[in-house]
Parts: sequence; structure tokens; C-alpha cells
Amino acid sequence: MNAWTRTRYGGPGVLSFREVPAPAPGAGEVAVRVRAASVNAADRYILHGRPRVARVVFGIGRPNTTRLGCDFAGEVESVGPGASRFRPGDRVFGSVRDEFKADIDRAFGERVVTPGALLAPVPEGATFAAAAALPTAGMTALRGIEAAGARIGAGARVLVTGATGGVGGFAVQLAAARGAEVAAVCSAEAADLARANGASRVIDRAREDWLGEAAAFDAILDVAAARPLRENLRALRPGGVYVHLGSVDRGGYFSPLTGVLLHSALRHALGDARVRLVTQTPEQRLLAELASMLAAGTLRPALDSTFALADLPRALDRFERRGVRGKILVEG
Repeated sequence: MNAWTRTRYGGPGVLSFREVPAPAPGAGEVAVRVRAASVNAADRYILHGRPRVARVVFGIGRPNTTRLGCDFAGEVESVGPGASRFRPGDRVFGSVRDEFKADIDRAFGERVVTPGALLAPVPEGATFAAAAALPTAGMTALRGIEAAGARIGAGARVLVTGATGGVGGFAVQLAAARGAEVAAVCSAEAADLARANGASRVIDRAREDWLGEAAAFDAILDVAAARPLRENLRALRPGGVYVHLGSVDRGGYFSPLTGVLLHSALRHALGDARVRLVTQTPEQRLLAELASMLAAGTLRPALDSTFALADLPRALDRFERRGVRGKILVEG
């Protein structure tokens, strides 16, 4: 089979499309012929080895994984012992085991092997592209909604930053579906997409101070991590919650997430429950919920662009540029 590999950190140019051994499923695992895979922030972080402090996990001198790709959709080719939920020919979507660590099989290739527990059936009538767009971004957004709890509901005022990217776009849709009044922070050019996702107010990130009003929001779902935590907390209503859903890679040794983690740990130690952090670990329960919402039309993945698998470097280059709206897909 053919797959994208690399042996060093760097941009898309370090990748090579070459033949590698076809994976075979072990106990509880499923081999899937990949038809579509989506690009995530984790792919960029792993590719570049950024922030540099994360190389303790990614590999200090050189990357400990030669492969990339977290999320995919395709057809089951074979199953290992104990993976009885699926049969050859089933249409499935899901994630790899752990996108940050060992040199496991990954999604930017013709085939992938992953535990059956990290797969769900593609809903009837849904495309592989739509299903492949869901796992990491959709599960992160769902966890953000769950972390906010009762603060997101009918009549609640919710702020979402990075509102027209993968995670942010799903977060806007999910909050709006729960009856919240969603203020979406994005570029002026992406305002139409934010409104289509359900935002009742669109804030131009380049011209408006979205945290300028004190005690304005019941919940803040922060994907962009563009403003200090203290400013976000000031913009919360009494009893409101700030949910950190991600961070933008700006190079260097640390990312904005580092400061949020340290600050939130201190506040939790002091009994402040206003700050919540969301992990991106795959979970079958959330995949099943995403599949149900895709089937019902509650979630509508916005696709920024689609590339052939052989053009993965172009897809990654597109991801690194400003103005991405929704998910970027590669199809095999």
C-alpha cells in the first residue's frame, strides 16, 4: 500500500509518498480501506514538532512516528479476533488510537488499522467526506458543550472563538441547537458561514473587541486561545464557565495552551470552577453521537477544500494559511 511518511520535522516538503507494508488487524482491531481523511491541528503540530516543548512526547531529536493522520472514513477490509461489531464491506469512520505517540498506523495512506472501539458506522446517505470531517473536531466540540453543562441552553449567551474552523464550526452548531444565542468570532469573510452554522451574532475578530463587555456571556468556548485567560473570565456572567478547546500554534517552545493549563490548575486548586479544559482522546460514545447528529442533520460539516491523497502536501499547506473555513479533506 502507499502512504505518506517522513523521517524529520519540518513543513509539508519533508513528506514522501511511498510504498509501506500493508497493516494487518490484531485482537480487537479493524483494517479499513481509507476513502477520505481530514486534516487536523494535531497533524500540523506533529509534522513540525511544535510547540517545541511537545517534542518530549513527539520525539526529541527526531519524530517517533513516521506517519500522520488522525481521522478517516472508509470500508472495512478485515477484522481481528474480538472485533465482532464490524464485517468486511461495512462503511465506517473514526480515529487512530493516539495521534501524538508511538509509530502506529495512521490515516494518510490507502489503509489504516485501528481498534474497533474507535469506529462507528457511517450513517445511511452520508458521504465518506462528511463522516471523515467529524471525529476529532466533532468530539472536541461535543466535550466542550458537555463541559459547559447547564450554562449552554435556551436563552444562554455563548461566545465561540475560532468559530468557522473545524472545532469552532461544530461548537457553534451544537450550542445553537441547544437554544443558545451564539456570538461567533471569525473573519469578516467567514461571516456567512458563521450565520449558516447558527450564530445569532458575528464578531469581526480584526475590528471588534469581543471581550470588551464585562459579564456578557454565560459560557465561552475558546478555540483560538487569542486572549489571556483573565480577560475571558472578566467577560463571564456570574456562574459562567470558560471552556478551553484548543490553541493556535505560533511556534516557539510553548503554545498559548501552556499558560491556560497552568492558570487553570492554580484556579482549580483554589476552588475556582469557572475554567474547564477539554481533551481530544477518541471515545466511541461520542462517535456514535456524532453519527446520530449527522444522520439527523443536526451537524453539517463545512468542507473548505478537498484534495487527492497524492496531494496531501497541498492540503497541509492550505491548512497552514489563514482563511480556512471548515474542514480540509483528502480522498483516496
